[in-house]
Amino acid sequence: MGKTKQIVIFLISLLLVTIQIVLAFNNINFYTNTVGFAMFLIYDIYLIIKLNKTHIRNFNRNRYISRMLIITLIYYIIYFYFGFFLGFLRSPYSHQIFTIAKNIFNSLVLILAIELSRYIYVSKNKDNKFIIVIFTILLIIMEINIPQVLSLYNVNDKEGLFKYIFQHILPLISLSFLFTYIDTISNYKTIMVYRIITVLFIYIMPLFPNINWFLDASQGILVPAFFFMLFKYVFTKQENMSKRKVKSSRLSLTIAIVSMATLVAFMLGAFKCEPVTIVSNSMLPTYSRGDVIIYEKMSSDDLKKLEKNSIIVYRVENQMVAHRVVNVIQDNGIIKFQTKGDNNNGPDTDLVAINQIVGVYRLHLKYIGYPSVWLNDFFNDEEAVVETK
Repeated sequence: MGKTKQIVIFLISLLLVTIQIVLAFNNINFYTNTVGFAMFLIYDIYLIIKLNKTHIRNFNRNRYISRMLIITLIYYIIYFYFGFFLGFLRSPYSHQIFTIAKNIFNSLVLILAIELSRYIYVSKNKDNKFIIVIFTILLIIMEINIPQVLSLYNVNDKEGLFKYIFQHILPLISLSFLFTYIDTISNYKTIMVYRIITVLFIYIMPLFPNINWFLDASQGILVPAFFFMLFKYVFTKQENMSKRKVKSSRLSLTIAIVSMATLVAFMLGAFKCEPVTIVSNSMLPTYSRGDVIIYEKMSSDDLKKLEKNSIIVYRVENQMVAHRVVNVIQDNGIIKFQTKGDNNNGPDTDLVAINQIVGVYRLHLKYIGYPSVWLNDFFNDEEAVVETK
C-alpha cells in the first residue's frame, strides 16, 4: 500500500472523528443512530476493498486466533463466576431477538472499521512507531462515547467524569494498544475473535457480576496488560523454545494466573479476610491515614462474644469505620458496642449494632492505601474524618 493510500485512510479516520466530536458538541443524537452508522458502514466497505487489493505479508495466524479464542473464553467465564461470590445484576439491555441482533450489528460495524484500518495501517508502518501510536490514539477517540463525556463535563460532575475516564477510557486505551501490538504479529482476525466474544457477552448475557466500578475498571486495565504478556513473552516464543524452556514458561504462566486470580478474589472479598483503606488518623498510633487494614469476617454468634479492646470494622451509612470497642452494652438481651478512635478525645456518638459489623481487625499494611485516600480527598475536597472503604 502506497503512501497516498495510507494518507487517505488516515484522513478518512480523522474526518470521522471530527464529525463525531462536532455533532456531539451540538447535541445531535441523530448522528449516533443514523449518520455515524452509515459513515462507518461505508468506511467498512472501502477498507475491505482496499484490503483485498493490498498485498500484506502472510503471518502464521491460526495459532494466535485459536489461543485468543481460548484465553478470551476463560477470561469471561472467570469474570462471570465472580457473580456467585458477589451477586448478580440484571442486564440493562433488551433481550428481544431483534434488539439483540440490532445492537450486535451496530457495534460490529464500528469495530470492523476500526480493526481493518488498524491492521492495514500497522502492517505497513511497523518500523515507524510514532505513526502507529498517533493512529492508535485516533482509533481510541473513535470509540469514546463523546456525548456522555461532554454531559458529565457540562454538569461539572467531577466524580462522574473521573469514574467514566477510569472505568471506560483507560481500559479502552489499554485494550487498543494491545490490539495494535497483536496486529504487528498477527492480523485483525485475531482481534475480532476477542471483539466478537465481548459484544456477544454484553448483549446476550441476562446477568452480570455485581462488581463495583473501581474493581471493574482495574480489571479492564490489567487484563489487556496480562494478554499482552501472554502474546509477547509466551505465544510468540514457544515455537523457538526447547521443550524444557516451554515447560518452564508454562509453569511460570500457571503461577502468574493463579497469583492474579487469588489477588483479584481477595480484593473482591471472596475470602474470609478483606482489605479496607484508612483515610483518617482517628486510630493513631495503632494505624494511620494511608494504611490498609485486613479484617476477618465473623458470624453473628462470634460477634456476640466480642470483648472490650477489640477493633471492629462496621458500616455507618455508606462508610466503613474501624474503631476500638470501649464498652459492651446489653439492653433487653440486645448487644451493642460503644466505640472510640484511639486518637479521639471521646467515644463515638452512636452505639454499634451487631448487624452493622462486617469483621474484626487482624493486621494492617503501611502506606499502600494512599491512592484511595487521595481519590477520596479529590472528590470530597477535604480530608475524611472517618475510615471509608
